[in-house]
Amino acid sequence: MKIKTQISVVLCSLSLILSGCFSMVKNETPKIIQQNNSNVYPISIEVCNTRSKVISDSYSASIVIDGKRHKMAKVGKTSFTFNYEPSGGKHKTSYYFDINYISDGILKTYTSEIYQLSITNRYVVGFECNRGRPCTQVSLLGRGFVDGDTVEIGGAFCDTEFVSPNVLKFIVPFMEGGKSYRAVLYSNNGDIGLGDFLIDAAKINVEPASIALKSGERQIFTISIDIDAPEEGLPLEITTDIPESIIMHDVTIRSGEKSANVLIGGGEPGIGTLFIEAPGFEECRIPVTIYGESDIDSRIDDEVADFMDDFFPED
Repeated sequence: MKIKTQISVVLCSLSLILSGCFSMVKNETPKIIQQNNSNVYPISIEVCNTRSKVISDSYSASIVIDGKRHKMAKVGKTSFTFNYEPSGGKHKTSYYFDINYISDGILKTYTSEIYQLSITNRYVVGFECNRGRPCTQVSLLGRGFVDGDTVEIGGAFCDTEFVSPNVLKFIVPFMEGGKSYRAVLYSNNGDIGLGDFLIDAAKINVEPASIALKSGERQIFTISIDIDAPEEGLPLEITTDIPESIIMHDVTIRSGEKSANVLIGGGEPGIGTLFIEAPGFEECRIPVTIYGESDIDSRIDDEVADFMDDFFPED
């Protein structure tokens, strides 16, 4: 019994410490309010009586917002409201309440915590299309955009152009293709999650589509992309499964350009593939054949035989 009594005393003490001698405020105002044409926003509270000795009719309330104090209208014994009219296009503000009441015959004041209020005239309808290749331009549609708003995809900030309060345009960043990334709109008026954006892999094109050389011979072929290479250029990673047969230097498509001419030389005879890769692009595969002298003679014999079969078919 002693233990139970002690626990009860402790709990009562904690209750008194937490509630104190003050009434508590229940703020019934949302943190975010949609902008309206009247530009008037009600802020409402309910005062909760935590002590029986408080005279309920004695409650009065004021709000301190934008650094100014305003008396709140009493709409019930313990209910108060204030119509807030922001000036200068202000979207965010902080405020708190002072509650006056009489307890034990003494006029007392309770000061609430500080609250935040955001007035938004913005929403996002969505992307014009929620996928795109690197360096292509995509539109974001909505309302309330301002100059300086920026789209971020997968942690990369996009070059973003303010077109109007209803349209932003941004450039899809160079990132690994074939994957979806989280997109966010960053703004001084509050950030908005945009969902996922799929970055498609861009394509690498090669002309000619296959390469055939004899050992010691050289040939130029062209690697191209459909977009301008970024400011730092676009290094290409070129590998092969016949390294003894291929002689090549490193290749980079220079800034602002869409193609590069590449000199390839034939080494040891072999048949294989060139694999061309770059961040954000699909892998491109080019068949390669390097002939030796005996291979060339054999190939000529085969071509002559095919010609004879075509023009002098057996009876």
